[in-house]
Amino acid sequence: MRNSFLNARHFDRGMKRFLIWVSLLILSIVILALLSPLRPGNTIISYTDSSVFQYIGSSMLDGAVPYRDVFDHKGPLIYFINCLGWMLHGESGIWLIEVISLTVCAILWFELAYLVNGSNSASLLSSLLGLSAFILWIEGGNLTEEYCLPFLTTILLVYVATIKTKKPVSFYFAFITGVSCAVVFLIKYNALLFVIPLISSELIKLHFDGSSFFKYACCGVIGFTLPTIAVAAWLFSNGALEECFRDYFLFNLSYAGSADLIHRLASLSGFANCSAVIATFALLVISSFSGLLKHRWAIILFRGVLASFLIGFVSTSTTGYAFGHYALFFIPFIVVSFSVVPGLLCSYEYPIQRLISSLVIILMLVEFVFPSIETAMSQTMRSADSTANQYILINQVRDRTSRGERIGIVGNSCWIYLHTETVSASSIAYLPAGIVDFTPWFNSLHDDFEESSPKLVLVADYYVDSFCNDSFLQKYSFICNAHGFNVYELRFS
Repeated sequence: MRNSFLNARHFDRGMKRFLIWVSLLILSIVILALLSPLRPGNTIISYTDSSVFQYIGSSMLDGAVPYRDVFDHKGPLIYFINCLGWMLHGESGIWLIEVISLTVCAILWFELAYLVNGSNSASLLSSLLGLSAFILWIEGGNLTEEYCLPFLTTILLVYVATIKTKKPVSFYFAFITGVSCAVVFLIKYNALLFVIPLISSELIKLHFDGSSFFKYACCGVIGFTLPTIAVAAWLFSNGALEECFRDYFLFNLSYAGSADLIHRLASLSGFANCSAVIATFALLVISSFSGLLKHRWAIILFRGVLASFLIGFVSTSTTGYAFGHYALFFIPFIVVSFSVVPGLLCSYEYPIQRLISSLVIILMLVEFVFPSIETAMSQTMRSADSTANQYILINQVRDRTSRGERIGIVGNSCWIYLHTETVSASSIAYLPAGIVDFTPWFNSLHDDFEESSPKLVLVADYYVDSFCNDSFLQKYSFICNAHGFNVYELRFS
């Protein structure tokens, strides 16, 4: 009888968790169905970064190699993700990958919170808070930060399990941590700053516990090395490894270092004024130093999380670029910080616990959920309004080109290639932001256009005076202006 009772309770808990997982899956589908420009049947044109990744990913299906044939400065895995999406079903294929990624995140956020507080309801609320922050910061989706999220959360989940447990940690966890670090490294390497204190704390804990430190470290290194070497070998075999190092590592270092002090302080202020950041920092500090948590492991755990959050926050917010999607990296830390609220309240009497819990839920609704919904809806409406003007430019290109024809774009609008089924006449398919001197870039574009003689060249309004020199205007004639671009056609084809 006792075994039957225990089995029934175990089944009941398993069923509750399964239903929560299904609910998070449905919610993830709904969120991306409403917000993503890539959802099936949507007519909204993808945002800037997403269009670059899609263009490179789709070009890979035609034999192009990132860095060698098409410039960009993100990690190689983002192009493989987009290539896979296009191979599955174009934009809808990428949308499916987004749904899988967000669902995995939501479930991992629930499990992460559950490790901390052991409560289904509190853990579900923490996961919903993470989804609200995702809505607030996703900015169109298909971004490097978005695809890093499941792996950053996995690293944090393993960290919590390692610090909390009194048993030897499985080497499998070390391998998974290594693989997750490799994926983040191959998508956006500076995001690894978020996990350095976590991994350091794990290794220190293992050392003092007398665990097999060497074997654990070796498993982590193997997990990191295998995918990294595989991608490096692919790049090397296609003659793109040196270009990857130049564009992904060296260019990003100069890109991050180009902002002046005023812009860095402005971006820091912008992120620091975010309610989610303030609340997360406050909860982590209280958990680390107030003494409200009774377990020593919990204090050590949250001090490691606080250190990681602070290092990651400073490195992210002081770049001088206040893009909202940068804050996606904060979400796992927001989830784990709010998951500790039941533990902080356990020393108070039950009526006080209920009162404070109600206030926390109201705070979550007012500061996170409602603003995220409002931001998402207004952003979607702006995108729909912009799409009508974008199609004016698309139709101008379609009327003058055929499928697969080369065109030139002097600006940052790879969506034009995607929606006109044309290809770039230069390896510089777009001009990145944050460039101080565009002269070398313009010279390369002029050389490429001179060699390939594209029928059409589109020049963004703010580059017209500096790019359209006399030799260019002798070869190309002005046709029209549409959606912020001057359209030029080859005089003699």
